[in-house]
Amino acid sequence: MRRTASPSPLLSRFPTLRRALAGATIVLLIACNSALRDAIRRGDELAAAGEWDKAALAYAEATSIDPDDDEAAEKLVQAKREQAKIRVARGNELLRAGDARGALGPFSDAVRLDPRNMEAKHGLAKAKRAVLDKAQRELEDGHYRASYDLIRAFLLVDPGDPDARRIEAGAKEKIAEAAFNRGTEAEKGGAVALALVDYGETLQFKPDHTDARSRASTLRKALREEVTYYVALKNFDGDPTADSLGSDVDAATLAAGIDAALPLRVVDTTPKPKTYKLQGMRLGGVFRNFDYDKTTTQSKHSCDYICGKELVDNPAYATAEANMRSAQSALGTAEGRLSAAKAAIGPAERARDSAKTSFETKKEEADRAEQDLSRCKSQ
Repeated sequence: MRRTASPSPLLSRFPTLRRALAGATIVLLIACNSALRDAIRRGDELAAAGEWDKAALAYAEATSIDPDDDEAAEKLVQAKREQAKIRVARGNELLRAGDARGALGPFSDAVRLDPRNMEAKHGLAKAKRAVLDKAQRELEDGHYRASYDLIRAFLLVDPGDPDARRIEAGAKEKIAEAAFNRGTEAEKGGAVALALVDYGETLQFKPDHTDARSRASTLRKALREEVTYYVALKNFDGDPTADSLGSDVDAATLAAGIDAALPLRVVDTTPKPKTYKLQGMRLGGVFRNFDYDKTTTQSKHSCDYICGKELVDNPAYATAEANMRSAQSALGTAEGRLSAAKAAIGPAERARDSAKTSFETKKEEADRAEQDLSRCKSQ
């Protein structure tokens, strides 16, 4: 026995509301159906023009509007098959040209778009085999960077292939070793910056290379010392009238105001250079017509009580304290009234909204009754 759902008590009491909801549902269904038909129509036009990528996007839009629409779903599958055919043709073209690495992308996309396309699967397997073999040959021939670039392209398509991971590890090991050797030779020749770059490449491909990490840290410090600018500063004295001021201007005072992260040092003695030429300047001089006068003056003032000390009571203190307590009490009362007023705002707003809704409903009913009365009189 088929059961029928009884209407909602609310909708039973308000038949006009029930009709309005039914009408809104019909309008919504019509709008959705119109958008669905429009998306399918655009997809058909693009498919007829051979623009299968854009057609697939239009059909995908249609399926997102109505996932249960069989026509849109079927057209989307067909569009993806055509997309896969185009990519298979491109992959075969690249294979014939000897670019197996370039063919990996089109064949991989074709398999993703149409998993049942056997030509795409065979093409992808052939391209992968060719790239894997070439990467192995490049590694054996000492072309480590070329081998690494090939195997990285392979791993973008098949990240879990064990042979590819083995070749990648071997290429990274060789690249790191070669970079470290170049860094060692550059360091011996005094090319600190080049050596630092080579050690950085070593750590990029082999982060746990302890020797490269240690040498890079040492070279960074040496390079920083090499580019540090020194200012050798002597005291600014020599003028008898400025001795008191000149003695306060020294290297330590100025150095304290310079950020330690900057490659700038203010010293009183020029450091002995190591293997590089020291860069900087020597400064000295005298102050003229300046004298640092430490003389101070005093002024007296008086009041009813001793400022800052409790030797004499302030006669206005008790009155001020009483006024402050009275103000604090009044503030507490005012805050309580404010809280009560804020709490009453919510119910008042809800009552206002309810009254407004009731008024609008009654007004609509009165308008409908007046219209019914007019029709009745005219009949």
